[in-house]
Amino acid sequence: MSGSSGSAHAGPSPAGSGPAADVGAEATGRPLRVLLVANTLPPDDVSGVGEQVLQLAAGLRAAGCAVEVLGRRGSGRPGAAGAKLLFPLTVVPAVAAALRRVRPDVVQVHESDGGLAALWVRLARGRRDRPLLAALLQVSYREERRAVRPLVAPDGRVLGRPGAVERRFRRWKAPLHVALGRLTVRLADRVLAPSAATAAEIERDYGVRDVAVVPNATGGRRPAHASPRRPHAAPDEPHVDPDERLAQVETGRRPSDVQPGEGPPDVIPSRRSQASGRSDRPVEPAAAGGPERPPTLLFVGRFRIRKGVEVLLEALAGVPATGEGPPGGAPAGEDGSRAGAVRLAIAGDGEHRAALETKVRDLRVGDRVDFLGTRSAAQVRDLLAAARALVVPSTYEGMPLVVLEAMEAGVPVVASRVSGIPEVVVDGETGWLVPPEDPQALAAALREVLADPAEAARRGLAGRRRLDERYRPAHAAAAWLAAVGADAARAR
Repeated sequence: MSGSSGSAHAGPSPAGSGPAADVGAEATGRPLRVLLVANTLPPDDVSGVGEQVLQLAAGLRAAGCAVEVLGRRGSGRPGAAGAKLLFPLTVVPAVAAALRRVRPDVVQVHESDGGLAALWVRLARGRRDRPLLAALLQVSYREERRAVRPLVAPDGRVLGRPGAVERRFRRWKAPLHVALGRLTVRLADRVLAPSAATAAEIERDYGVRDVAVVPNATGGRRPAHASPRRPHAAPDEPHVDPDERLAQVETGRRPSDVQPGEGPPDVIPSRRSQASGRSDRPVEPAAAGGPERPPTLLFVGRFRIRKGVEVLLEALAGVPATGEGPPGGAPAGEDGSRAGAVRLAIAGDGEHRAALETKVRDLRVGDRVDFLGTRSAAQVRDLLAAARALVVPSTYEGMPLVVLEAMEAGVPVVASRVSGIPEVVVDGETGWLVPPEDPQALAAALREVLADPAEAARRGLAGRRRLDERYRPAHAAAAWLAAVGADAARAR
């Protein structure tokens, strides 16, 4: 059982404040040595977890810690041999070697993949310089398993159903993840989660106490040629192409995976004919709601039932095509489009796509929906810059990376009031929060976004300020050092 001290669910500490900010470089003459172990790491993997590992590493390095990240071998990076599926086994000898080589003060594992590695660290505790063991879990797999179910509106209508891949996950894979997750947290000295809601879920579902909060972050790894708002990556980090990172994390595929006929990387489709998945012409990004382009709502994510895209499509059917007046709005032209019609851009891919395209046809909103497929990180930034709002209609999340990316772009977020989202998005201040699986409530929020561009812009800028105040790598590092680093430093 976790033996963490202090209050559970403590929020992120102000960066650079308090004694935790000085833990990384102790008076012992050497920095705190940290080994972070993760199965999936960008750019080789589709991994929000891996992205957050690297963001935390950047924050800890800036705080004076010596950090090594251990994953699978790839992109010139040493690590565990073998495929992703075998990582829970193959990482054990890699961790054993790293313990001898790095002699870390802290070993941190992530998700259920680290269960056997955690067991090895625990068994190695006979050494005099044994490391403290931490575990950071982005989600509870019990909750993720429960989220694989039909989407049901308040009036009882079934809006969508999970596909075969998701049903297999629920029956076979999720129980294994739950078992390994329980093992991981029970072996750990400190258990961490990205939000207070997730911390409470892990405590309830995995039977541990005092799970501390280390928030997700963004902005710590953009190279020098990218946006000047972000600091450089640490010099010893493997190079990560910024145009690969967000796209593979959020849409489920890398730009290099785009198939022939889907268009060159710099083309953003403007319209999909009857949701067929083929674009009829490219357009360049434009300012949100400007005179040259109608207002655009944006969804970015992997197509899974828990992402709630069916709910968003139902809500779009209840939003006037022009943003004003009754649903339906302006009459359709000869090509099926409406002049000035509100558009929904859906960036992503996955096993649920065919069902979503059928939903678009059934709702007769194909002339307003763009299935963009995989977009590069640079294109996602362009899409955010051109969007009136990001929409996150999920039924379950941890702390979504795309929400932080929208806040960085100054774009308001319209999201379900689930999991850790309300801790990041403040209703009425940085965005709009609505009940999950409620198309009417979501449609009402979208109508507000479209009817008052000035208010949407105000909330977007407030989101950017909130990100700078709470969700940068320095904040994640400060929270981590408060929860883990101080005890590790005292044990040296």
